[in-house]
Amino acid sequence: MERNVKRWVKKAQKEMLLTHWDIKIKFVKELEDNEIAHVRCNSDYNEAYIYFSDEVLELGKKEVKRACYHEVAHIIIWHLSELAANRFIGKRELLRAVEMATEHIAKMMVRR
Repeated sequence: MERNVKRWVKKAQKEMLLTHWDIKIKFVKELEDNEIAHVRCNSDYNEAYIYFSDEVLELGKKEVKRACYHEVAHIIIWHLSELAANRFIGKRELLRAVEMATEHIAKMMVRR
């Protein structure tokens, strides 16, 4: 399944026009808050790390593919969400809105 994860991240990166980003994939034993995946970005340098917990390897292909697209979609809105979190609205409200938008993008891309 690790090979599928890497392939789907690369495909999502290309489809979302993020080929100028350096995206690294890391598999870790577990993530905070029972997440199956998490992304960290440095938008100044177009670098991103996507972390997948070992738990993701136990999911079905469709769920894993959606998680890959979801995390890549986070890269698109990363800078905006960081700015907003530091300035305009409460972090919980912002994170909820970011997750909704990111999930929508991921669903659109997976349906293609």
